[in-house]
Amino acid sequence: MNTRLLYLMLALVGWLPLTRAASTELESRFDNSLRAATSISHVEVDWLDTLWIGDPHALKVMGVNEGVFTRVVRYFYIASGPKYRVSCRLISGTGTNLVRHTEAAFDGTTFYHYNADSRYLSKTRDATLARPAEGQRSPLLAPFMFLTGRSDDCIGCGLRFTELASLKAPQELALAKRQGGAGDVEISVLGLPVGRQPTTWKLELEGVGEAFVPKTITEITPGWRSQTVNRLLNYTNLGGYFVPTRIEWAASPYPPISPPTLTSTGIVTLTSARIPSEVPAEGLFTLEEEAKMAETIWDWDEYKFSRVAPEVAKAKAELASKPKIYDESADGARQLADALALAKAQHKRVLLQFGANWCGPCHELHEFLEADKNVAEALKGHYVVVMVDVNKGHNTSLCVMYGPLLCLPTMVILEDDGKKLTTENPAQWAEGHHYSPQKALAFLKEWAPKK
Repeated sequence: MNTRLLYLMLALVGWLPLTRAASTELESRFDNSLRAATSISHVEVDWLDTLWIGDPHALKVMGVNEGVFTRVVRYFYIASGPKYRVSCRLISGTGTNLVRHTEAAFDGTTFYHYNADSRYLSKTRDATLARPAEGQRSPLLAPFMFLTGRSDDCIGCGLRFTELASLKAPQELALAKRQGGAGDVEISVLGLPVGRQPTTWKLELEGVGEAFVPKTITEITPGWRSQTVNRLLNYTNLGGYFVPTRIEWAASPYPPISPPTLTSTGIVTLTSARIPSEVPAEGLFTLEEEAKMAETIWDWDEYKFSRVAPEVAKAKAELASKPKIYDESADGARQLADALALAKAQHKRVLLQFGANWCGPCHELHEFLEADKNVAEALKGHYVVVMVDVNKGHNTSLCVMYGPLLCLPTMVILEDDGKKLTTENPAQWAEGHHYSPQKALAFLKEWAPKK
């Protein structure tokens, strides 16, 4: 963990050149803020997170029919040393299938996650399986969001506020040595690869000061053809650590297109923050009460259920009786290469169907595609189908290349040269509890190769 973040911090390079004195000052400011953040042993923070998505393609993949998707959630975060707990509650949102309430916690050894809607609790000691619950735009993390661990090797990895205490600032930041003046300072941070290309973070700070308080942080992700500009506003002092009380962000295509287009925007608003003298620990960081209410408990370390709700047990038994539709030992890259060669020879396109044998909807989709005669004929006539297994991180390289995958199953259509044409969430074909043959046929015909 320290090595990864040290690498990111040492990758700082100057945009507007600075003198050696200015470089030293910036190093000092970075160190001051990191020390102030890590000196906070107890903390309670409350904030609102508002999101708007207007990108038609993203809305289609999400299965949203309205012209824009919105949602507002409220976070409550409490930490004591390395331990933390995050509550996330839905305030409002477009659609009726949004998760309304989740709880996540870390007791120093084990990560817990509880979905109150489904009364499903999971736990693990593996930090890579427990995605950071507070998100990189948590007011506590925002000034350091460029230190995220998200990469092709671990898309769900990120930075946690409690992990800052284990870091040490580098001895020096690699900044150029020329005069920059007292105006704004811009620096660029080389991030980890996402979408097979390095991420770049551009930071704009005041030219002078004692704290590391970025005004804007821009994330450029060429591999996902996107960039996000984060404006960190109205900093407040929390025990010596300055945190923004408002974060405004906007995502757009990269490279920029004309006219300029926003794909999504959002606002994070800090509503309260305090440093309590002590934090009640009994049961708080182990989700003790939630464990009592949980109908299903899954242990990722043991890879088994310690408690199973009757309906989950029934569904699990039904899945176990079904034939395996994904080859869990197949090399997805080899499967894809063979499919592309066949597609080129037969003048077809490739349809990647990402899923896993434990995924009930994946089986339902597969059965539908085979059972409906018209859909099966359209599929066979125009596509070479590749069933890509993603169980336990299998075929991660393909997931990164053609992702991100927002759900399972996910379909991706490729040209016979491997170029991605579109991504589809088959859930939007649903009508009631069944798939609509008309919707499936419309999709398959829309993306069939032109004769």
